[in-house]
Amino acid sequence: MELSRAQLLMLLLAAPGSRGQEAEPIQGTTRLQKLMFLLEHEAGLQTTKGPDLDFTAYKFGPVSKELYDDLEKLENLGFLQSDPVSAPSEAELDEYGFAFDDLMGEEKQESRESLEEKKYRLTPKGVEWLRARTDPSQDADVLDRIRRLKGKYGGLSLQDLLHYVYTKYPEMTTASEIKNRVLRRR
Repeated sequence: MELSRAQLLMLLLAAPGSRGQEAEPIQGTTRLQKLMFLLEHEAGLQTTKGPDLDFTAYKFGPVSKELYDDLEKLENLGFLQSDPVSAPSEAELDEYGFAFDDLMGEEKQESRESLEEKKYRLTPKGVEWLRARTDPSQDADVLDRIRRLKGKYGGLSLQDLLHYVYTKYPEMTTASEIKNRVLRRR
């Protein structure tokens, strides 16, 4: 299967999540970044068509600047929808109460205006486009790896997901502003 960055992202959004629902939305850009990172590093899926996602260590762990471009492009094409979320998800309000606002810390007030949490989902147009380019019989291995990864990590609280990525990939936490908070919570 030829995979562009956009196709890989759309396949992740189309996959069932921890609840088993097809095309389960993904809440939060930080969560989406970490899931895309894990697709590459744990599921062994990389783009085979066009440039790769280039993950670097940043404020909240591994991040790909290209992913932001892809999200905007797919939304402009009508393939993806992002809805602002005013309250943290239940997964983020686990026993640690680790939500988006906790990530922002002192920067919360000024950053809230420029960086709001969003829930990402495919639109019907995006689902149709993806179906036309995916053959479940030929692409079964890729689809299964994405499904397993999203099912395993997509339902984790943000704190648990960050803790996992930070402990398994410490080289991606060198620029993190929340590293001590994430690792201390265990």
